[in-house]
Amino acid sequence: MLKALFLLLFMAAVFGLCFLVDKLCARIRQRAKNAPSVRPPLRYPVLAVLLALASIGCGIYGALEKNLMFLLAAAVLLGLGVYFVIYYRSTGITYTDRDFTFRSGKTRRTFPFGDIEGQRVAVSRGSVCLVLCLGVDEVVLYSHMQGFRPFLDRAFRGWCHARGLDPAGQDWYNPENHQWFPDQPGAEKED
Repeated sequence: MLKALFLLLFMAAVFGLCFLVDKLCARIRQRAKNAPSVRPPLRYPVLAVLLALASIGCGIYGALEKNLMFLLAAAVLLGLGVYFVIYYRSTGITYTDRDFTFRSGKTRRTFPFGDIEGQRVAVSRGSVCLVLCLGVDEVVLYSHMQGFRPFLDRAFRGWCHARGLDPAGQDWYNPENHQWFPDQPGAEKED
């Protein structure tokens, strides 16, 4: 009878966490529509919730069975979940029509779109790594990030406006081929 009660409580906890994850994802998407940004994929906060759930399960089992390995596994899983949440919250780009702010950990830098000198692109197994060259600084973007294309489209328009160029008149501009800015001089393009 006690095992059935624990099973029922565990199932209710899983259902409740799935419900909360769904609400959290909907809220994150709504927030992204209100404030344009580039963020890591949603899999990071979802993975954090799943790791928290697994750590609770390991912790309960380890406490009931007095098994030190399961208690240590619970602590490691919880630590990984916290890391994924911190990474998701502290990494990204917010932007306006004139500039963008890059955040990575405690580093926060604001760049006008006119400071973009060029780009480097690497394509590997369907994933794209695009590096925006900003003088001595670089901003690295990956195609699986949320808001990747809208940011680059806005950055291209802002870059053209800052340099007094007509966006339609740029013959090298080809977003389907991941070409938003001129290639960085001396950089080789990988296919």
